[in-house]
Amino acid sequence: MRTSPNRTQDPVYLNCRRETLLILASSAVFFLWVTGYCGLQGYRDPSEPVELAFGMPSWVFWGVLIPWLAASVFTIWFCLGFIVDDPLEPAAPDVDANRSVPPNSSLAEKGKPGA
Repeated sequence: MRTSPNRTQDPVYLNCRRETLLILASSAVFFLWVTGYCGLQGYRDPSEPVELAFGMPSWVFWGVLIPWLAASVFTIWFCLGFIVDDPLEPAAPDVDANRSVPPNSSLAEKGKPGA
């Protein structure tokens, strides 16, 4: 459903959509980084020596630890610097909640004997 060019959309919706798309894109990038790198580097010939980085296999360092740290830094930046705090308007009062049932309606008749 497309909106006409002269209609403006709610800025809260636009900010929410922008933030959601960025979260999904960053999640996809980190997912591809972890699964791609670990899938390519983690399954090597067992006869080859394992390269170490800071006491752990290098594929774990570059394929798990570094993406985890990068995702944490991205999350902190996203939460503290990117998310927009939109002013929310108070909700309109519910019209149906304030309406009472007229005494002649069928709902009022159900409570009487013989109805």
